[in-house]
Amino acid sequence: MGDEGGAAPIRSSKRSLIDWIRILGPGAIIASLTIGTGELIFSARSGVLFGYSILWVFVLILLLKWGMVFSLARHFVVSGVHPIQRWNQLPGPRGWLSMTMLVIGTLLFPVWVGFHSGVIGTLLSQLTGVDSHLAALLTLASVMVIVYAGGYTLLERIQFSIVVLMVLGVIISLVVLQPDWLEMLVSMIVPTRLAYPDWLFSSDSYASISKRPVWIEVGTYVGVIGGSSYDYLAYVAYVREKGWDSAAKSGTDAQRKDAVRVPFVDLTVSFLAVLIISAAFVASGHLVLGPNHRIPNDSNMLNLQAEFLTRLHPWLYPLYIVGAFLTMYGTLYGTIEVAPAVFSEWSRAYRGMVMPWTRFLTVTWCALGGTMVIAGRWFSDVYKTEGASGLSLVDLVTPAAIVTGVLTCGIICLTNVWMDKRFLPRSLRMNISLVVLNFLASTAFFLVGLRSLRDIPWLGVYSWGVLFMIFGIGWMGSRLFPAHSTVETDDSQHRESAISYP
Repeated sequence: MGDEGGAAPIRSSKRSLIDWIRILGPGAIIASLTIGTGELIFSARSGVLFGYSILWVFVLILLLKWGMVFSLARHFVVSGVHPIQRWNQLPGPRGWLSMTMLVIGTLLFPVWVGFHSGVIGTLLSQLTGVDSHLAALLTLASVMVIVYAGGYTLLERIQFSIVVLMVLGVIISLVVLQPDWLEMLVSMIVPTRLAYPDWLFSSDSYASISKRPVWIEVGTYVGVIGGSSYDYLAYVAYVREKGWDSAAKSGTDAQRKDAVRVPFVDLTVSFLAVLIISAAFVASGHLVLGPNHRIPNDSNMLNLQAEFLTRLHPWLYPLYIVGAFLTMYGTLYGTIEVAPAVFSEWSRAYRGMVMPWTRFLTVTWCALGGTMVIAGRWFSDVYKTEGASGLSLVDLVTPAAIVTGVLTCGIICLTNVWMDKRFLPRSLRMNISLVVLNFLASTAFFLVGLRSLRDIPWLGVYSWGVLFMIFGIGWMGSRLFPAHSTVETDDSQHRESAISYP
C-alpha cells in the first residue's frame, strides 16, 4: 500500500507520525503549484478587491476541488487504473474525452508557461530595468536548462526553505496586523454578495479592472486556487509512482479500502495548507494594500506584496524578493513537469505503453509554445495602436484558468461518479457524501465556467463556439485515431454481474 520496495500492505492505523511524513508527498506538489499563482498573486489581489468576503468562495473552491481529486485518487488506489484509461470506455467514439483533453492541454499548457514566465519577467524588470518580455524569455530558457538536465533537486530544497520562511513571515505579519479574526471566520462560512469597492471606479489606473465583470474575476480565482484539472490528473500519476495502488494489484477489499487513507491524509493536509496560506494573503492584501488602493496587476504582479513582510522590518525585503522569485520559478518548473506526467498517461491509454519520446516532446512543446506566447505579448506591446493597451498577463491567463481550472473540473467530477458505478463493485464505491460532493462540484464548475467565459469582453459568446469546436476536434480525432483497445486489469474476484471490474 505505497510502501517502498513492494512490501505487503499494512494498515494505515499502524503507521506512526514519522511513517506518514515519510510516505506523503504528491499533495505537496499540488500545493506548491498553486501557491505561486493562486496565493501570492490572486489571493492578495482578491483581498484588495473584495476583502474578507471572498473567503467563503475560497473555502468552497478548495472543498469542491478536494472532493474531485480525492475521488480520482481513490478510484486509482482501489482499482489500479488511471482515469484517462477509464475514459476510453465512455459512450461515443473510443477515447473522445481523452483526445479532447489532449487538445485542450496542447493549446493551454504554453499559455500557463508564458504567464508564469511573464510574471517573473515583471519582477526582474522592476529590479534590473531589463525589458520584462526579455526577462521572461531568459527565465524560461534557464528553467528549460534545468528541465532537460534534470537538476532540480537542489533548487527544490532551497525553494522549499525560502518559501517556508516567506510564508511564516507573512503569517507573523498578519498576526502583527491584528485582523478581525471573528470576521474572517464568519466570512469563511457565511456567503455574501461580491462587489468591487467604490474607489475602483474612480481610479484611472485600474480602469481595466473596473471594466472586468465580477464573474470573470471570481471565475479566474476558481481556476487558479487549488490547482487545475491537469494538476489532478498528474497527481494520480504521482500516486502511481509512489506505489499507493499496490493493494489494488493483490490486496483484499479491506486492504484496498485502507489504502485510500493515504491519499486522503495527503490531500487533506495539502488543501488545508493552501486554505491557511490563502486566508493569510487575502487578509494581508485587505489590510496592507487595500487602504492605499494598490492592486497586484500587470507590471506589479509580485512587487506590491513585499509590504506584507516589510511591515515587520525593512530588512525583510530581500527575503521577500528571493522567496517570490523562487516560488514563481518553482511554479513554472512544476507546470512544465506536470505536462509530461499527464501526457504519459495519455500515451499509456492510447498506445498501451508510455512512448519513450513523450517527455522530451512534451517539455519541448511547452518551451516553444511558451516562447511564442511571450513573443506574442511583446509584439502586441511594441505595435499597439495609440491609446490602446497590449494583452495583459491577467487577460492572457483568464480563459486558460477558466477552462483548465473550472470547466474541465466539472467534466471530471461527472466521470468520477461514472467510473465508480461502471467499474467498481458496490463495496468499493465512494460513499453517498462523496457522490453528492462530486455532483455539486460539477454543477458549480459548469455554471461558473460557462458564465465567466461568456462575460470575457474580447471573446463573449464566441468562447462557447470555440469550446464547442475543440470538443468537435476531440470527437473527430478519436474517430480517426481510436484509443488502444486494452485496459490494465487485475484480479476480478470481486466482479459483480453487469459490472466490469476493473
